[in-house]
Amino acid sequence: MAYFRNCPKCGAQCSHTTKGVRDLSIGLKTLCRSCGRDPYKKTIEQQKEKRLATQKAWKLKNIDKAKEYSLQRYYGLSLAQFNAMSEAQEHKCIICDEIKPLSVDHDHQSGKIRGLLCNPCNRALGWFKDDLECVKRAALYLALDLTNARQLTQEQQERHGR
Repeated sequence: MAYFRNCPKCGAQCSHTTKGVRDLSIGLKTLCRSCGRDPYKKTIEQQKEKRLATQKAWKLKNIDKAKEYSLQRYYGLSLAQFNAMSEAQEHKCIICDEIKPLSVDHDHQSGKIRGLLCNPCNRALGWFKDDLECVKRAALYLALDLTNARQLTQEQQERHGR
């Protein structure tokens, strides 16, 4: 026979086969499952917030170490190599030729580093999925209207036998 009782915290009717906190006076669990987990959820959330705040404070305090760690982890580059690449490009993005904070651009298939780009240009290449034909169509679109761009790319494909 199942024994049902109202949860003293939320008022929901629940059976005492659900997990929660035990009522030791009668040996049955009194809180429903969700109410029994609430204190643990709050603790976990507070710990997560505290950990993220500590990480953020460390990164702000140790900008160079954080950047070097991320460069080494994701691209196998040291901070000195990154700075040398940036100086070789005169601290400018290869695509837009503007002086902005630079990001590492790499081929997602081979992992090979292509150069340093500003964040907007790097993201744009990502949106184009590194597809050269798509980038060419976008360039033609900017130079002409869309219908002419499609005609030109079709003519190019016919010329190259694709």
